Amino acid sequence: MTNALTPANRPFGGLAPRGATALRPAAERVTETTPRDVTTPSQFSIPIRRPSRRQLPTKELVLVTTQLCILVKSGLDLAEALRSISRRARNPATRDALTLLWRDIESGRSFSEALKAQSDVFGATFAASVSAGEASGQLPDVLNRLKDLLRNELKLKNTVRSVLVYPAVLVVVGVLVMASMVFFVLPQFQKVYITMDRPAPLLTQLLLDVGSFCRGWWWLLLPSAALATAGLWRLMKTPAACRWRDGKVLSFRMTSTVVQNLVTGRAFVLMGTMMHSGVPLLEAMRLASSTVRNVLFHDLFRKVEDEVLAGRPMAPVLARSNCVPDGTSDLIATAESSGDLAGVLRTVGDFYQEEGEQRLRDLVKVLEPVIIIAMGVVVAGIVLSIMLPLIKLTTMGGH
Repeated sequence: MTNALTPANRPFGGLAPRGATALRPAAERVTETTPRDVTTPSQFSIPIRRPSRRQLPTKELVLVTTQLCILVKSGLDLAEALRSISRRARNPATRDALTLLWRDIESGRSFSEALKAQSDVFGATFAASVSAGEASGQLPDVLNRLKDLLRNELKLKNTVRSVLVYPAVLVVVGVLVMASMVFFVLPQFQKVYITMDRPAPLLTQLLLDVGSFCRGWWWLLLPSAALATAGLWRLMKTPAACRWRDGKVLSFRMTSTVVQNLVTGRAFVLMGTMMHSGVPLLEAMRLASSTVRNVLFHDLFRKVEDEVLAGRPMAPVLARSNCVPDGTSDLIATAESSGDLAGVLRTVGDFYQEEGEQRLRDLVKVLEPVIIIAMGVVVAGIVLSIMLPLIKLTTMGGH
């Protein structure tokens, strides 16, 4: 495979166009090119601006990686490919980040060095994969694996989001129905009781009093609820609260299998892809750990890393953990003995992700009717507690 050289004679595997000119340093090529090939900052239509330090959305990374993979495989020089993609980018943050990458490469830095300088924008996984691809001379293949990895991650996020949308909508609708009854329906019934000059039953009076309190003190209740929510949010961000929450999620029967399969599957796919790209096992493990938010999984990764550093297999640690699905240790033990750990990790990870998505759908199918029934019971209870005494009073008045 032919290696093109950057301005500082750094190789990029498989990126050179055909022909001897592309194999020479950029400084030599610039002296031989036509004025059209020499680009100055004034000629480049994209202004240079330091990109925001927030990581690009996964959708943007998928688009950039796919375009870069296609252009590089077609034989276009890496710098020109980045320049072309940046010109067509619609997202300002993506355009700025790609422009800075192009400038860094033109100034003599390697692609991996330029990515590491923006690791908070492109992610540590992207930079580590490209570094391994440059070292092995297989950057186009690595970009292709990165594209598949990012697409798989985007698909997983979209699946989880689409599955959880309907229950969230049901909860919001339920809250709106309750609010409308408190602020609009209950006052009308309260007027009826006052007009009839009859005392309301205890439960009915309690509901009417609660409605009157909410309507009279809403200006204090809303800020109080907002402050309480913010305080609870900050509390749940503390290390002790995070450990308690993550432990409950993994121990609760309805959510444990979903979390185990989704988190383990995503981590295994990432580790397998990184190792196939040439990233060492320990670095791939650290990258996978950095993408996981569950504290207990972080502890598991640290224990596995200690075992690997000590020269011991990973399978016994996984067998003692309740973070991964049952049978995971047996699969990893087989992979370690066969020497195909990267391939097994990707295969097992894909299976666990699919299993986790299916279990999440099953869980939501159970939750949807529960939410609907709960909403119906609450609304029906309010209506009956108001209407039945009113019907009774009306009947007695008619007699």
